[in-house]
Amino acid sequence: MTGSRSDTSDRLTARLQRALGASEAVRITRSIPGADVLEGFVIASGAKWTLLASLADDFTIDGHIAIRTRQVERVQRHPQRDGATRLLTQRGHWPPPTLNPMSPLDDTRVLIHGLAAQSPTVSLFVETDDPDVCFIGVPVERTDRSAVLDEISPEATWEDTVSRWRYRDITRVDVGCRYEAAPVEAAGPPPTR
Repeated sequence: MTGSRSDTSDRLTARLQRALGASEAVRITRSIPGADVLEGFVIASGAKWTLLASLADDFTIDGHIAIRTRQVERVQRHPQRDGATRLLTQRGHWPPPTLNPMSPLDDTRVLIHGLAAQSPTVSLFVETDDPDVCFIGVPVERTDRSAVLDEISPEATWEDTVSRWRYRDITRVDVGCRYEAAPVEAAGPPPTR
């Protein structure tokens, strides 16, 4: 059984690497029950994390999504999005934007703070607890075991206290996505603590 798990892991790694070098959209299914199927372009893949340029329904790039590589279950070419590259090129949005400098994909703490340095906020997901919830905010402290977040409430106001999320529990990190833009705009700048 160990051999088959390794073979599957090797095949997924190879598919992620092929997607990395290709200009076609992919659909990524993960092993987390109830988690979103993600669509986009693989722009980096490492042992711990894989980074996608997210493809929105209107064929635009909608930020970046980092997911745990070990939770990737399937990588498929997305045939309904075959025209995405051509349309993005015509609009002057191809290739997808990269993050500068590219955040390391082997250290969760460094990844989160690297992504946060390039976006006003981050969205953290702990999908094994609840795949339908994310926590939007600004990382405010670097600890060895937890992301400390100045968090925006569901009512689009800044929380009175910071929240802590263990790095090992975080399954996904989004930056620059439209979903997080509205609450950030409504909440205004983060508090100074």
